[in-house]
Amino acid sequence: MELMFVPTPSISHLIPMVELAKLFTERDDRLMIKIFIMKQPSDSKPKTPTQRCSFQAYSCRASSDTSRVAAFVLDMFCTPMIDVANEFGIPTYIYFTSSANALGFTFYNQTLHDEHNQDILAYKDSDTELVVPSFVNKVPAKVLPSGLIDNPFFLLT
Repeated sequence: MELMFVPTPSISHLIPMVELAKLFTERDDRLMIKIFIMKQPSDSKPKTPTQRCSFQAYSCRASSDTSRVAAFVLDMFCTPMIDVANEFGIPTYIYFTSSANALGFTFYNQTLHDEHNQDILAYKDSDTELVVPSFVNKVPAKVLPSGLIDNPFFLLT
């Protein structure tokens, strides 16, 4: 059985996906995983030594001509590839590289937007405490990451 992994070409997304692929292949010798790494736009030059790390696409197991792709495993930022998988009738799974709480907060933010017509920006600099289902305690709006408050639209797709 063959899985196609498509990570976002950044170190913080690439390494967790490669580690997941290694874990899968260690648990089942019949599994083969190919990791497809997209090139970043030419204008994005590496700025730190960590960003200069290069990775090569590789197969975790030797391929046979008779292997059949069983599924695509896509990074959360590679969802446009779902259309490609659908064209081939191959199931797709999304790999979220953050914690379960971060995923829960992403869903919460989307629910605010879609079902309650609210924008997370409304909570900027407020004393409101948010009741986020994936958190045990209320979340003070003041502790939300600035990247989320300044530009939350990347979450709303």
